[in-house]
Amino acid sequence: MVGGPPLRPALHRDAARVLGEDRGPVLAVAGHLLAARAEGGPLECGPAEVAVLRDAAEELLVRGDAREAARLLELAAQGRDDEHVRRGVLVRLAQITARFDPAAAERRLGELLEAARAGLLDAEQVQPLAGLLLAQGQVTEAAALLPAAVGEPAASPLDTLVDTAAAVSERLLHSARLTDATVAPLAQALRSLLCSEHPERAVPWSRNLLEEARRCRAPGWSAVFAALHAEALLRMGDPRGAYTHATAALEALPERGGSFPCAPAAVLIRACTVMGRFTEASRFADRQVPRGLLSGLHGPAFLRARGLYRLAVNQPHAALADFLEAGRLMEDGRVDRPAFLPWRTDAAEALLRLGETSRAEQLALRQLAMADAQRPYVRGVSLRIKALTGDPKRRTAVLGQAVDALHRSGDRVEAARAMAELGRALQADGVPTKGSAMIRSAWNLAKEAEATALCREILPDAPLAAAPTRDRAPAEPPETATTPKLSSSEQRVATLAAQGLTNREISAKLYLTVSTVEQHLTRVYRKLQITSRGDLPMGLDPLPHPTPA
Repeated sequence: MVGGPPLRPALHRDAARVLGEDRGPVLAVAGHLLAARAEGGPLECGPAEVAVLRDAAEELLVRGDAREAARLLELAAQGRDDEHVRRGVLVRLAQITARFDPAAAERRLGELLEAARAGLLDAEQVQPLAGLLLAQGQVTEAAALLPAAVGEPAASPLDTLVDTAAAVSERLLHSARLTDATVAPLAQALRSLLCSEHPERAVPWSRNLLEEARRCRAPGWSAVFAALHAEALLRMGDPRGAYTHATAALEALPERGGSFPCAPAAVLIRACTVMGRFTEASRFADRQVPRGLLSGLHGPAFLRARGLYRLAVNQPHAALADFLEAGRLMEDGRVDRPAFLPWRTDAAEALLRLGETSRAEQLALRQLAMADAQRPYVRGVSLRIKALTGDPKRRTAVLGQAVDALHRSGDRVEAARAMAELGRALQADGVPTKGSAMIRSAWNLAKEAEATALCREILPDAPLAAAPTRDRAPAEPPETATTPKLSSSEQRVATLAAQGLTNREISAKLYLTVSTVEQHLTRVYRKLQITSRGDLPMGLDPLPHPTPA
């Protein structure tokens, strides 16, 4: 029968050939080639067919159909063209696959990496391959492909990322639109901001890129930028927001294979731990991760998150093992930068729990001696451990420096932790009123950040939730209420003062003169009938900060 099953593949091949010779629409030609393959007949694509399939794939990408474009390139990769062309097709296929399935893209990199190491890829093929590796967190592998990008042979592959000025990263984020070629540089720019002295700037940029990835209908890209947005929020002490976006990053993935899921999983573990949701944290922390997936940047981040969870549930030996393994991986990969992951102070915390004060102090001092200790976050966490392990007579002064650095870093949770330690040190120094005030301020700040676990550690008996309405006395009408109402400016100043900020720090944060801050506090004390910061109530709600004109 004419047109029966045995003839259909041949008819599709003939149709593709005729359309190709007549320079017909590439999508129509590609459609016949796909149909011939689907019918089960033999299909050997020559150079002309491969070129058509590549052009058709690019046209489909313009229309937003990355999955169908990948199908065409999979067919092109099986063609009988020369190996150089085939490797170019495989690189592009991996790029496109990363739009919707990072794990599948990662699996495609093995053959390409071997070819690159053998010198079989040209510059146009190496550049996108390095970008794919960077997006997967494999900075060492990427740097090996692009040695000029890391400077001297002994330099860390993380140096370019960590040491890029925030202004340079923001120029790239402002000027580049999201494409296959820019997804890796944009992700790296966000990571640079997270490691910089201005990590708060990563929050709006990561949110914008996440929205752009969603408009591109690219779930793989959405997962990358949702994970980075979650990390930025966690870095600023917003565990609930971090939890929401890390969950969205995992849900965007069609499968959980490969190393990339370690990144959002690490944020989820840390966010759940901070919020005291230990059962939920254990669901992610207790999953077996193959050792081969713990390389790059995502593996140490996962180990650190698991270690912090284990520390929180009183498993210091297991936590220490995770921190030390994270450090070993970073040292072996030449990516040991505390600005990215301060594993030494994490390990020191575990050692303190185990009573090994001397080892803990050595790790803290070693981290303080590194260049990254000039950054407020690294300096703050290092000084806190140094204070707890060093001379008790200097503990209050060193903890004061730690609190100042962590306030400047923007990390509310770590700032609250250091403030609580400072409060306890003040009490031990015979200044109980000031120490109690500092502890209460630390509790306030931790509660504001929804750091439930830290709140329970600071003041175990303090209520975290408001009492049910039925148990409360009826509220008085505003005109007869006994609590004086603070103005918005007074409330902003009082809130920051309750968090332990000095008058000069408050003036800088709210763009007021120090004299104006002092006047506001004087009125607050009079209205609330108190005499000092230590008497400020715990229920002051933070209000939005004004922005400079």
